[in-house]
Amino acid sequence: MIDKGGHNIYRLGGLEPDHRDPLKSTVSMGQGFGYGLMPGEDKMGVPGGMGVLIDEMGHNIYIADYFAQGSSYYFSVGILDSRGANNQFIAGRYAQGAGIHSSVGVLLNRGGDSTFFSSYGVSQGMGHDYGIGFLQSDRGVNDYRGGVLVQGATTRGGLGILVDRSDDSSFFKSNNKLDIFDMKESIGLLIREEGRKDESGRLGTVTVRMKE
Repeated sequence: MIDKGGHNIYRLGGLEPDHRDPLKSTVSMGQGFGYGLMPGEDKMGVPGGMGVLIDEMGHNIYIADYFAQGSSYYFSVGILDSRGANNQFIAGRYAQGAGIHSSVGVLLNRGGDSTFFSSYGVSQGMGHDYGIGFLQSDRGVNDYRGGVLVQGATTRGGLGILVDRSDDSSFFKSNNKLDIFDMKESIGLLIREEGRKDESGRLGTVTVRMKE
């Protein structure tokens, strides 16, 4: 999907409950999401395809729940490229540049002041189970808020990267752990402008999280 102008609101989800938390979450599967069918005891696996959303102008709002906003699941690719002005990204889980199970998820925010919110987490440049998750925001004043495993987090051999090149930004998550768990060879990167602080007081240019 390519949108070339105007202020847009993208809203997706709210109909089909997700089995992880069916009373509080729904499946979105869009806004630049690539999906493959993971094998199980009674089914064969099918590698995923590619989902791409490019928005070229305007102040945009992206609203989703689980599986959305430049993310991917099981041997697939998902890309959300937002090139407009001030943007809001609101999601639940597996979103905002998350690569899950050997897949690649990318969120590029090229606009001005922006907000990134993930209520549960596992989002915002997060790589899980040999997946690659990447989020980059280029300008303005940005606010990142999430639950667990966010902001360049990684688990089980994944690669998670968040690059913030904005004028100033704040980072908040429900815990202050390094968010790297479970397996060897996981790498998480939070790359910021020199001298910027997040709300927990961390200061620096590059934060590297690695488990050998």
